[in-house]
Amino acid sequence: MSWLKEGDSNTAFFYRAIKFKAKRKTVRNCLIFFRRHFSCPSRKLRMDLELNFKRLRDVDVARLEKPFSIEKIKEAVWSCDAEKAPGPDGFNLCFFRKCWGIYSR
Repeated sequence: MSWLKEGDSNTAFFYRAIKFKAKRKTVRNCLIFFRRHFSCPSRKLRMDLELNFKRLRDVDVARLEKPFSIEKIKEAVWSCDAEKAPGPDGFNLCFFRKCWGIYSR
């Protein structure tokens, strides 16, 4: 109050104070809204879910964990368009084919 009486407007201080009060009021209003919204008896959610997932047999799991053979990898790389990039790194399949040529020597 003394700042106002002496003529110092100190707008930065008052702006921060008002902004802080507005944020606190907004958060309080959101909390009140959510409390009213979710405490309403008509909004009670029923969670009667039956999660009956199909399970893999042990034989199928073993096949999934089997490492890839070199022949299968080469077959997959050569079966795709050479100008396409399979991942976000930007290396296209032509690059991998050239690397394969160097690797297989």
